[in-house]
Amino acid sequence: MTLPVLSFDGNVQAVAGPGTFLDLMDAIFTLVDGVGTGVRVTNSVGGAGAREMIEVAMPVASAIPDMRIMFAGKAGVHTPVMKAPDNWLASSLLVSIAPGLGGAEAITGLWDTNQNGPYGAGVKWSGYVLASAAVANFAEVIIHDSDETFFLGIRTAINTYYGCYVGPMIDPVFAANGESDGRLYGIKNSGSNVIGTGWAQNNDQWMDHAAINGNAHCHVFLPGTSTFEPVEKTTEFSAAFFDDCESSPDQIYEPLFYARRSTHKKMGFLRDTFVGQGQWRQKKQVAAVDTFYVFGPDNAADQDALIFRI
Repeated sequence: MTLPVLSFDGNVQAVAGPGTFLDLMDAIFTLVDGVGTGVRVTNSVGGAGAREMIEVAMPVASAIPDMRIMFAGKAGVHTPVMKAPDNWLASSLLVSIAPGLGGAEAITGLWDTNQNGPYGAGVKWSGYVLASAAVANFAEVIIHDSDETFFLGIRTAINTYYGCYVGPMIDPVFAANGESDGRLYGIKNSGSNVIGTGWAQNNDQWMDHAAINGNAHCHVFLPGTSTFEPVEKTTEFSAAFFDDCESSPDQIYEPLFYARRSTHKKMGFLRDTFVGQGQWRQKKQVAAVDTFYVFGPDNAADQDALIFRI
């Protein structure tokens, strides 16, 4: 491990809903603005009830305060810059990342029409990927945010689950395998397909990458370039793994190992975010103290889960 330990905020159980897609955008705006961690809204388009885009930045005191995450979407037919193979989907949540804008926060064009991207030509920006299907009625939104990474999960009114994890969430094996700051910046997104209960075990699920429109993806920037490259996990989990794995008393397992698809070289571990089992919005405690928060694709039974250490 080459990077500092992430500090996930203790107030991450931020919940809002139910509502429509426009309510979802308002909820994200409100939650980011109100989680109290220093994560901040730096730009937005549209007011309450009509929001189309929300730009989020890490805390000013973070090591990467200039990283920007953009959430966007609206009804109708539009032509934003989508990262292949994903295509525009009306009333779905889109997410993108710009690793370092050098403090410049200007949106140079409309987020959904500027074919050089919202920041203009020459800026290292990912393009949009899908973080949900078309949202007719969501039930809850949760945020797990650290000083460098941002996770957003959505539960719909019919108990289907979507989400995205954004930022330098993969810790390179060696600092030299990352950007000049030793980090690998990327997005892990569910796509418009529902996150299944076996997402850590099956292909094309939450923790994998499939080069198909709407499927789950994982991309990182190729260090030193603007190439947003697909990567996939090399560790394949199964029910037997969870049953037989040596784990800590609080049921935290090893982080995933990713490989760059084009070269099949190991890139690094999922950073300070662990794989285990748990339920949607579940807390884990050690000696009656909250020590972990859980994202799992079920709110009634333990399933494959991401576990965020406080």
